[in-house]
Amino acid sequence: KDDTTLTRGALAALTALGLAGPRAGSSITRCLGIRALLTSVITTGKTSIDFVAASLRALASVCSSAMAINQFVKDGGPEILIDLLVTDNTSEKEKMEATALLVQITAPWVNGVGLPYLESFAKDLIPSLNCLVENTNCGQTLLLVAAAFNHLSKSKKYALVILEQETVKKLLKTVKKSAGKNVWLMEQVAALISELARIPEARIYLAKVRASIALVSFLRMRPPGLEDAYRRLEITAAAALTRLCVDPEIARQVVAVGGADCLPSYKVEDLLTEDENQIEAGLLKYTKS
Repeated sequence: KDDTTLTRGALAALTALGLAGPRAGSSITRCLGIRALLTSVITTGKTSIDFVAASLRALASVCSSAMAINQFVKDGGPEILIDLLVTDNTSEKEKMEATALLVQITAPWVNGVGLPYLESFAKDLIPSLNCLVENTNCGQTLLLVAAAFNHLSKSKKYALVILEQETVKKLLKTVKKSAGKNVWLMEQVAALISELARIPEARIYLAKVRASIALVSFLRMRPPGLEDAYRRLEITAAAALTRLCVDPEIARQVVAVGGADCLPSYKVEDLLTEDENQIEAGLLKYTKS
């Protein structure tokens, strides 16, 4: 029992320290903290779901610098992470924390340092994340998975697999089921559509799944009490719609549902002015609980 208490305390301390920022993450890395946490994931996996989840949470916190992520890669982290996400008998709690780690190492606030090291796993990872979308009832898990898709889509290889595996269709179905209650989920889905819309051949698929109609519906929602979150959704969805409407078929879809007024005065470049620290805080907010 004493050992268990000490381990829990150590993992909580590393998580808290990692949240202090990239310098703290680099310091933990120099002390072989990444290796220790990966070892914890492997060795406790057979006995305790809670310890694996706590170790993954600590890793997501510590991997806040290029140094930490590069060490994570050197120590075999991508293989361990993907194995957790693609294995059927991994618990949803572990998969949620693994997805949070995936979001962290591919995020814009770390310049997507980890993304190139995950490209070889695209054909296995995307179907597994799709299954998580279809089978979870947890809004937090859905948000993290949507953010993971958004970050992964910055890779052309991942973007093509996302299209092939009909990820957008699955996400839009999930958003529809939520009845517009999860503004943050809608923002991540809109950002994913916006990223995919950069690829000319993707627009045929996006027209087929009527992604533009979903974006119009996003832009017409104004949930009370969520004005700041909605403003971010509005900017993201409007930019995505602008990109999509260069395709005549998609433009016709938008006009047909009376959505011409949703075509914005925003520029796509507005997305680049986001406060990335705020995004990080929003996606990984649960680590502070």
